[in-house]
Amino acid sequence: SNDPTPRPTCLWVNFCFQSFCVMATFRVSVALKTVAVSSPPDSRGARPRGPRPLPPPPKEIRVCNGPRCSGKGAHLLPGWISLVKEASGSTTEVGKCECLGECEFGPNMQLLPSGKVSNRTRKLSDVARALSLRLPEDQLEELSEKAALQDVQATGSDSEAVRGQSNAQFILATAQKAAREKQTAAAISTTAVKLLVCQGSSCSKRPGSATRLTDLKVIAGEKASCVKGACMGQCKRGPNIGIEAEVGAAGGRVDGMSGQERMSGCFVGVHGEVELRRLWSLVEPVADMAGNQLM
Repeated sequence: SNDPTPRPTCLWVNFCFQSFCVMATFRVSVALKTVAVSSPPDSRGARPRGPRPLPPPPKEIRVCNGPRCSGKGAHLLPGWISLVKEASGSTTEVGKCECLGECEFGPNMQLLPSGKVSNRTRKLSDVARALSLRLPEDQLEELSEKAALQDVQATGSDSEAVRGQSNAQFILATAQKAAREKQTAAAISTTAVKLLVCQGSSCSKRPGSATRLTDLKVIAGEKASCVKGACMGQCKRGPNIGIEAEVGAAGGRVDGMSGQERMSGCFVGVHGEVELRRLWSLVEPVADMAGNQLM
């Protein structure tokens, strides 16, 4: 009875208990992973993400009236807020307040009743975000043009607003550029072939992105309209350029595309002039065919 050697029965019970613990731990970890993965991945292996829910709109917005924020154009913000309110039907009240103490991040606005401070409010999209609104791009461009005219009138009639004149001129230049782009788009609306240069964050960061659209316009001439396009979902293979045509380019695919390009529905890896000219050599026959049909 005093023999310290463990009996075979005890060893077997210990082995079974340890095996049970290992299997239970494994099953719990698998169950947790299954709960975490609540949505299937898309074609690129990424989990679909919806837009973040917007916070409740503020009941009142107070614009900082400090000298540094006013010098950065804060005096123009009440007019911007009024434009966005009129377009969206918002009931948020607008007022002014003393310096909020965050001068280096101005122009600043305080949102009540939360007390949160909105920094660097320099665009109409920033104002819309502060009001918990998501406005479409075309509506923002239209409001920007109205804001530019409103700001120029304010700087011309109010001597205290001269400090923000450079900001108004910048907004006016942006609005004029948007208007020119609209006129250009209307002038080439009869062109049956359209080339879309991806403006996604990944493609825009690649070398040559600043001149890619201009270079493509020079190469294509008047045979095709070259405009900015949204992300095409091929970020790792960018820069990307898509094509839209009434004939000869079903699904954004033309003869001569590589297998990857046909699968993606756009031209991928368009880094420089060599790739642009190769792209145009494939698109030009489609443009000629479309031009003949228009004639």
